[in-house]
Amino acid sequence: MAQPFVYRKEIDGLRAIAVISVILYHSGIEIFSQGYLGVDVFFVISGYLITSLVFNDLTNNRFNFLKFITRRARRILPLLFFVTFVSIPFCIYFLSPNLLENFSQSVIALNLFNSNILFWFTSGDYFDLKSELKPLIHTWSLCIEIQFYLIFPLVLLYFKKNIKLILFILFITSLSLSFLENYLYINSIDLFKTKSFGSFYLFHTRIWELLLGAAVYFLNDKLNNTKIKINLSIIGFSILLLSLFTNFFNISSVYAVNSLFSCIATSIILLSTNNKSNIINKLLCFRPLVFLGLISFSLYMWHQPIFSIFRIYNNNLNLSFLTLSILVPIIILLSFVTYRYIEKPYRNNFLISDAKFIKNISIIYIFTFILAVTILITGSFYKYEKYKKLYPSISFNGNDVGLQNLIRKKTLTSLTNKKIENINSNNINNNYLIVGFSHAEDFFISVNQVKELTAKYNFFYQGISYNEEGQYYFKLIRFLESIKEKKSFVNSKNIILDVDLSVLENDILKIDNFFKKYNKNLILLSPPIYFKVINDDPSVFSIHKWHLQNGFKDKLNTYQLNKIMYDLVDKEFFNVNKKILDNLSKNNIRFINKVEFSCPNYKNKTCYSLTDKYKKIYFDNTHLTLDGAKFFGSIIYKKKLLEKTN
Repeated sequence: MAQPFVYRKEIDGLRAIAVISVILYHSGIEIFSQGYLGVDVFFVISGYLITSLVFNDLTNNRFNFLKFITRRARRILPLLFFVTFVSIPFCIYFLSPNLLENFSQSVIALNLFNSNILFWFTSGDYFDLKSELKPLIHTWSLCIEIQFYLIFPLVLLYFKKNIKLILFILFITSLSLSFLENYLYINSIDLFKTKSFGSFYLFHTRIWELLLGAAVYFLNDKLNNTKIKINLSIIGFSILLLSLFTNFFNISSVYAVNSLFSCIATSIILLSTNNKSNIINKLLCFRPLVFLGLISFSLYMWHQPIFSIFRIYNNNLNLSFLTLSILVPIIILLSFVTYRYIEKPYRNNFLISDAKFIKNISIIYIFTFILAVTILITGSFYKYEKYKKLYPSISFNGNDVGLQNLIRKKTLTSLTNKKIENINSNNINNNYLIVGFSHAEDFFISVNQVKELTAKYNFFYQGISYNEEGQYYFKLIRFLESIKEKKSFVNSKNIILDVDLSVLENDILKIDNFFKKYNKNLILLSPPIYFKVINDDPSVFSIHKWHLQNGFKDKLNTYQLNKIMYDLVDKEFFNVNKKILDNLSKNNIRFINKVEFSCPNYKNKTCYSLTDKYKKIYFDNTHLTLDGAKFFGSIIYKKKLLEKTN
């Protein structure tokens, strides 16, 4: 028997808790790392409410699919497209060409109601910090809801007689798929080669949460014992708070396991709080909570674009308490305004007729779609063209990172294979084995780009790989023991080692003694420089930031760019680097100071950003392009940095 649809004020209180947890999560406050589960709460609530509306109409033979979709569209689309429309000019102004291109793709996908699929293909892991730079990343959940609105009523309509059995089968199937895809993801089994978290973004692995809400509707009249309801509501509310605002239920790397707690807690609350005398009902009906619940959709829509654009402009993923204390009131104010003047009027058939609603939505839909397509086909609103005109030798393409990394890996493989063929013991004193991780690769490629160096010395490379847990020093020694019989090790007098010196500070002499045991000269590479950029590479970021403030009339010269690059380095780095090198000197350990070729004038507050041919040196915040490797290789030769270690 159908239950009449009744407004429940406590559900708005529940929405408020959910949206607060999501906003706290996106604010980046570490202790609220589980706040993203607030979206699960919304899904369960939505499943409950939609089932209530549809099944009640079906039972009374008054269900009309077109009217249902129109009501849902009135609820979501006006605010969704308005926030998107308002975000576009800010993104055009503040975002770099690469980020703006990504944003336009998300607008197009959102207009097609499949941004969840786009983010599945392009965003990688939702929990990756780079996701916080996407102004519309949060719309994935709205697209899942829209997909649910289009499919679920038809399931209820065509399987009305066996609906409970059908919903149960769909629930078990979806939950099983969610667990399966979680398992495949954490075990690096990528069936679709997307390198992304499919079970997080996709409809078929999320529908179980909405169906759990549907189950609440069918069970709602089965629980009548007031005392049991009170106890259940307290238990459910406690579990919900612990799951959203603490790590208490963060018990598994399988996302669906942690999600179960917030979903079950929400279901229990929906089942047990429909009584005004219930203590949890009273808490959820607390007026400020209800107010936040009423504007929760607006809060959800506004917070991410504002947070992400602010992060991008300030080049900082972390939002300080002061920043949040300014942004959050702005978000609440905007949310109240859009709730009052967009959400409420568009839900009212008497204020805005269906014909006027369709007309207005069509206009803003077409306009945002055209704007997004224009951004995409004009090279981010001609930003690419403007930058390429001023800096023709620099790539501003977001795909440059992958391309440069591929070039780097191919160069490394080619050089490594070539050097292995030429290993001999005739000139052991001029043989250098470079051992380490990615920065050792950079150094190996750099010295091999200079003919004067390769004519005099032979350079070989050995990457480090650890297949075990344990203390860093012991892992390193065990690895070095494993390569001591290799031809490159045996026939090299000099070992250039690139490891984390800050961790090995107290073990340096023991490492030196290890190499002395095999009659080798140890040369340590100083710590690498990291530039604090949250997106793009440091050169592109610096150029974009400067032109954002100065327009496109003038070109940024190399000296200005080098000054900006210096500002992107954590100043404590130079002090730490000096302390490490002083310790090495004190212990008579030879070293090569990378600062001498990356920031030779750091005391004048400059670091190299481009080569003398205006080519990028870095393709990310620390690794070298091939042009950068050639440039630094020539400096290593001119400054005789290798000779200084002899």
